[in-house]
Amino acid sequence: MLALARGEGQSIIINGTIEVKVVKWSRSAVRLAIQAPREVTVDREEIWRRMNPGQPTPLEKAELERAARPPLLTLVGSTAGSVRLSWTGSATQTGFELDRANDAAFTQGVITLNLPASPFFHTDTEAGLAPGGTFYYRIRATTPSGTTPSSEPVAVKVPPHSGTA
Repeated sequence: MLALARGEGQSIIINGTIEVKVVKWSRSAVRLAIQAPREVTVDREEIWRRMNPGQPTPLEKAELERAARPPLLTLVGSTAGSVRLSWTGSATQTGFELDRANDAAFTQGVITLNLPASPFFHTDTEAGLAPGGTFYYRIRATTPSGTTPSSEPVAVKVPPHSGTA
């Protein structure tokens, strides 16, 4: 969602065909003028909700769809004893499940960490993170309505201890 500040008499143009102009504003209300093509329906939210009972508004639907997407997992860096990861998140997520495995199919040596909704980063120093080994990570977000699909896996080659081959 894009949030803009506009003053009285100022407009925004949407897709080159819709203009929304601030006609008047006060402490308790904003009066808008909307110019749109005939085929575009413009409703006040309370009218739209009466016509579409139980349905999310377009804004609510967009947030639900955004929350249902898997997070994007990124390697920040690694040392001989740690792997630092970051990921995307949204306001509707209540937490994350981070998996680490010894293989790309996530069938061997899998550990799952339950992480809070923020921050959107974690440094893995859990047991079994062997220097010189390759490990695979993926993450899922938990939401009030369930768990998102897992992210694409990220492969990490943990550097060996310094002074070793």
